Amino acid sequence: MSSIPPPPPNMGPPPGYTPYGAGDYSQPAQSGKATASLVLGIIGIFICPIVLSVLAIVFGVQSRNEIMNSGGRIKGHGMATAGLVLGIVGLVLMPVWFIILSNTN
Repeated sequence: MSSIPPPPPNMGPPPGYTPYGAGDYSQPAQSGKATASLVLGIIGIFICPIVLSVLAIVFGVQSRNEIMNSGGRIKGHGMATAGLVLGIVGLVLMPVWFIILSNTN
């Protein structure tokens, strides 16, 4: 009985050789300003709307412009839009909060 050795492990391509179709395709980066806009918009509805909602609007507009001009390298357009809308809602609701707080005494 002859013993057949096992096949060698798959070593992959030799160094310096990239197979066809195996380029460096990374996912687009998430916009930090879009995330900040969304978080500030959510918190701005309930806590300190005059500051946080304005910041949500500013970050939302800036991040939407950066995402549009990035050519697909940055993602997060939906989060930026949601933060922008929540910032506007927070500013619109701000007088309602002041009326509620002033009538509770």
